[in-house]
Amino acid sequence: MDWNWVWQGPISSLIYDGLVLVTGGSMFWLRLKQSRWSPPLLYGLAASTLMALALYAFGVHHAFMVDQAAQTTVDNVHDRVRSWLDFGGILRVSRAAGQ
Repeated sequence: MDWNWVWQGPISSLIYDGLVLVTGGSMFWLRLKQSRWSPPLLYGLAASTLMALALYAFGVHHAFMVDQAAQTTVDNVHDRVRSWLDFGGILRVSRAAGQ
């Protein structure tokens, strides 16, 4: 049995927490030393945070809103093709043109 998966969660959490602590600590140190780099870095950090939140929100929204694709079988081919044609407006246009 392969036990490598046991370490993947804690190691990735440690890496993530380490990155957060290093980023926060470096920003604190730069601000404490009155570095001229701290305001641009803070703006960059804020922009990156907002982008990450937006991407996360879109990913969560996408995961909840996308339905599982229905399987097409021999029994439901007619219904599936009809729904595709209705959705695309192809069947309605051809009916209207024939009348």
